[in-house]
Amino acid sequence: MDSQKIKSLQSYLVRLHQGEDLASVRREFEKDFASVSTEDIMEAEQDLLQAGKLSENMGHLCDLHSCLLHGKMETMGEQFPEGHPLQLFLKENEAIESHLDRLSAVMNGPFLAADVLSVLEGLLPVKAHYDKKDEVLLPILSRKGMPGPSRVMWNADGEIRNNLQELIKMLKKEDPHAEKSDDETLHQALSGLLNRMREMIFKETEILVPMVQKLVDQNEWPLIAGDFPRFGWAYLTDVPTWNSESLTKSTLNQGLKDRCGTISLPSGELTVTQLEGILRTLPFELTFVDAADTNRFFSESTPLFPRPLTALGHSVYDCHPPKVVPMVKGLIEKLRSGEKDSLGFETVKKGKKARVRYLAVRDREGAYLGTLEVVEELS
Repeated sequence: MDSQKIKSLQSYLVRLHQGEDLASVRREFEKDFASVSTEDIMEAEQDLLQAGKLSENMGHLCDLHSCLLHGKMETMGEQFPEGHPLQLFLKENEAIESHLDRLSAVMNGPFLAADVLSVLEGLLPVKAHYDKKDEVLLPILSRKGMPGPSRVMWNADGEIRNNLQELIKMLKKEDPHAEKSDDETLHQALSGLLNRMREMIFKETEILVPMVQKLVDQNEWPLIAGDFPRFGWAYLTDVPTWNSESLTKSTLNQGLKDRCGTISLPSGELTVTQLEGILRTLPFELTFVDAADTNRFFSESTPLFPRPLTALGHSVYDCHPPKVVPMVKGLIEKLRSGEKDSLGFETVKKGKKARVRYLAVRDREGAYLGTLEVVEELS
């Protein structure tokens, strides 16, 4: 698409951002555009975000843009092999769509609080789907030159999850036998959640997946395939393995090239194999971020806070939701400057109480080497 067409596309996106009626904008849009490519929409969004004409914190931006583009996206027609990360990602979307159909069916008839609560709780596995997207796919997209759209989508995912949790929390306070069919406020909230989740499926299928497919190098796919299971699966069972031989070569042997080597330390020496075994045995989850704020190491097993191998060698800020990045930067700066040597808090993760500590790592002269995160399960 030429620059003039990109500018025209941007003008429609800005009009939506400013609150203009979707239907009227779409009527004009359909006259100007027979189709729009994935690259065009991502480039248009990225340029507008960089120019400050759109806000990445507006999660509904995703919904408006996808509504505008329905029926206008150029299809790639790509079929992914069984077990390929994107094939599994799209398969999860099919299952999510099925659960959304159940929600729609309940809403279209008389229902009790218990009826809709059951369906909403059945949507909770979408967390695993969004986690894989937010922690693995979107950071890659960001590093490939599309940080703005990535942050917008990550924020939208967070809003959807929060909306789902809030509705469940609200309905749990209700009498399960209470008739809720005439509750207009509940209907509006459920319709909003339903529409947002369906629009997200559209944007993932028609924009995110084709863009990731185009930008990811072939040698990165085995790492992605190894990272996906760390975050679990949404509704999928008996997940097929893809490219297992390549996966073994690219991940399991990475960093262990010299197993017979010895590391000399002030208080002794260890072989690489011994050090690996010690780190794997420690009852903590460890993550080390160097002085340049780059992810350098994390424990092999991190069940409470899964870490993707694709994050190694890249900025720690890519691993966090955009809304918490300022807090993470402030925390690291306090450790770097010496204002604090350690910071921490307790939280509940996956139903388990955990203590999270951040420790400043310094050399013997006191120079800052990085930050060590230590996660300890308490219950």
